[in-house]
Amino acid sequence: MSTGSFRGSSRRGRTQFTRSSRSLCRRHPVAALLSGAALSGAALLVFAAGPLMAQQTTPADPAVPGVDRPTSVTPWSGPPGTEVTVRGELLPAITPVHVALGGTRTGFEALTLALTTRWGELEEMVAIPDWARNDRAHRFIIFDAYFSPLATSALFHVTGPDGTILRIGRVAEVHEGCVALDGDDDQRYSLTGALEGISVGDRLELEAVILEETPCAGGVPVRVTDFQRFSPAPRP
Repeated sequence: MSTGSFRGSSRRGRTQFTRSSRSLCRRHPVAALLSGAALSGAALLVFAAGPLMAQQTTPADPAVPGVDRPTSVTPWSGPPGTEVTVRGELLPAITPVHVALGGTRTGFEALTLALTTRWGELEEMVAIPDWARNDRAHRFIIFDAYFSPLATSALFHVTGPDGTILRIGRVAEVHEGCVALDGDDDQRYSLTGALEGISVGDRLELEAVILEETPCAGGVPVRVTDFQRFSPAPRP
């Protein structure tokens, strides 16, 4: 069981209580929600200091747990240690909730315990933990005391100290200098940069920098700095 210290603060009539947690849960059913396919419409409102300040928002979809609660992520990338303010809406009122971060196809860690306001809002600052890796995407999760997910975020891309991410995937499209890669994290990436000789069907491992915008449509925009072709089985 994780332990920590509670703290309370009041700002504009909103009271917050948080608790630090270092328990990494790898086998809980919530981990199954970390796949991109299961949460294609999920969201969280997140603000943080970091190199990329663009906001990524996904539409509400009542068919997916937590998706009917408006959410977004700003920024949606940063290295471990990045301080992120998590903001959620339309949550259960005056309810203790956990804010967690999970890696695609790995597990999740509850970062803090907070109390929602009487309006069902949440605002908490958390830091991206050291274990978060730049070779896979992550999601924030808000869940209740029974570990039932209440809201989930769009993908958060953890970067290395140099701002790069590492991804493995297969080239899906090549058109007029734009390359679409379907990553093993169930996310599509729009590639620009060092792309000489790439063909549809190629399986690539690439190093890239996330961009705020790109002339190529669709997917997370990235500029490839290095890549190699290979053909092993997908990473678990």
